[in-house]
Amino acid sequence: SNYAAYDGGAIMCSDSSPTITKNRIKANSAELGGGGISLFHYCFPVIVNNFIFQNDAAYGGGVECFWSDPVMSFNTILDNTATQSGGGLYFDYNSICTLTNNILWGCTAPQGSAMSVLGFSDTDVSYCNVQGGQAACHVDATSTQNWAQGMLDAQPYFQDPANEDYHISITSPCMDGGTDDVTVTEDFEGD
Repeated sequence: SNYAAYDGGAIMCSDSSPTITKNRIKANSAELGGGGISLFHYCFPVIVNNFIFQNDAAYGGGVECFWSDPVMSFNTILDNTATQSGGGLYFDYNSICTLTNNILWGCTAPQGSAMSVLGFSDTDVSYCNVQGGQAACHVDATSTQNWAQGMLDAQPYFQDPANEDYHISITSPCMDGGTDDVTVTEDFEGD
């Protein structure tokens, strides 16, 4: 945590297909895009079981995706900031993303506080809890966003956010609100 870069504050991927899993990506910044993670040019990563929080950039405070096709599931994307577009997530230039079982909460940006989908990009979003719902997502005329089943816009009720415990509490509407994924057998801490 606490890194600064021009693009990709903590993680910068280009022409690669990594699995990014079980990380706490916190308080990083990028001058241009991807305060937490930047995916630039032909990236096909799997991003699963991460906490991506308190990062900032001009585009994609949490994650920036440019001409790449990530699969993102079981991530908590929280309190990220973009000064231009895509507080939590930013997709541009022919990016295709599948988002399942994620929480996007507390992110801010002048355009698309939760996410921005631009430049002939396409997102399929299901079983996610997105603060502000579809109204918090900016989708330009060239792009599409499939808002599928299981979507929530409800306080996630984290265990103890003051002490950075972002596990959901037993009273959270996210508890048992996702879809089964047999490829994921344990959480961030191995439980």
